[in-house]
Amino acid sequence: MARPAKILFVRVGRAGDIVMVTAALRRLLAREQTANVHVLTSRDGQRVLRDFDPRVTRFLLHDRKSPLEVFRRRALRRIIRTGGYDRIYCFELNPSYQNLWRDAGATVHTVQNTAAVMNYAVRCLRVVDPDYDEGRDPQWVSLPVAVAGQEKARALLQQAGIEDDAYIVGFHPSFSGLSKSWIRSLVHRQQKAWPVESYGLLAKLLTDHAAERGIKLRVVMDMLPEDRAIGEAVTRASGNRITLLTAPPDFDRYKALLARMDLLVVPNTGPMHIAAAVGTNVVALFAGLDPRDSGPYIPATRAAVLRAEDGAHPELGLAAISPHQVFAACCRYLPQRASVLSRGNLA
Repeated sequence: MARPAKILFVRVGRAGDIVMVTAALRRLLAREQTANVHVLTSRDGQRVLRDFDPRVTRFLLHDRKSPLEVFRRRALRRIIRTGGYDRIYCFELNPSYQNLWRDAGATVHTVQNTAAVMNYAVRCLRVVDPDYDEGRDPQWVSLPVAVAGQEKARALLQQAGIEDDAYIVGFHPSFSGLSKSWIRSLVHRQQKAWPVESYGLLAKLLTDHAAERGIKLRVVMDMLPEDRAIGEAVTRASGNRITLLTAPPDFDRYKALLARMDLLVVPNTGPMHIAAAVGTNVVALFAGLDPRDSGPYIPATRAAVLRAEDGAHPELGLAAISPHQVFAACCRYLPQRASVLSRGNLA
């Protein structure tokens, strides 16, 4: 009997980057039922994929920004060279990654940077399945949600007075780099930060709409403790109509809370992709980047994408998207009457 194939799957990046390759990883595992899969990734990647599938048996960690990485790369090259890999699937465009396995003797499949406009998840899917056809056999991004995480999320919501039958709309006003250097924040702010006042007005529009229809709706933000200041500013702008959660970081609990939300309003950030992967509807705000390339890879019915470039003042970035535009997009997903079940009822 032939031994199971040994495969190295390579994607290094932040959480959203890793979520975008989950469709390719799921398709690979479906095609390679007996394969032993190792993943070369970042610490964020290990966190995202830790419980993805029991056939992912080892993580090799790579920190692109560490000053010690030049030494660690030598160790990585040695591990890969002696690892006995049959195939390597690389989803990194930087050609320097090819040096890690040049002597490994494996067949290497690499994502291509083509001129064609397509979602990055599709580019990755076509590395593992060159004949991938979304219309015939779609493979969306996905992440499992653990029961333990669900229990923690439910307890956190109950502590905040949010019942199981509440319809939950989540906001995510922060983004990676917001609390870091002011230079980085300025570079990303127009593309990633919707104004505090816009979130506040949207919360008022949503809660007024729900109250008029007898819908038990709650607006929730689950934010890292270091982002508490912006969460508090948004809550004040809403007239305290938002429930702000700042529990200690726990990725399993965070995934489960996103999965419990019925809808998430979010700029183009990692939480947008995570929410999409756990089955939550999203209203995604874009500026500067093309959502056809980096938007959530889920059925079109589950995502409403709003672009600053579709308005009169795209130079304003996300501020060009009005709260009333976002509210109209949210209304596609809101229940029309109080008797409609929330995801909390369906869990």
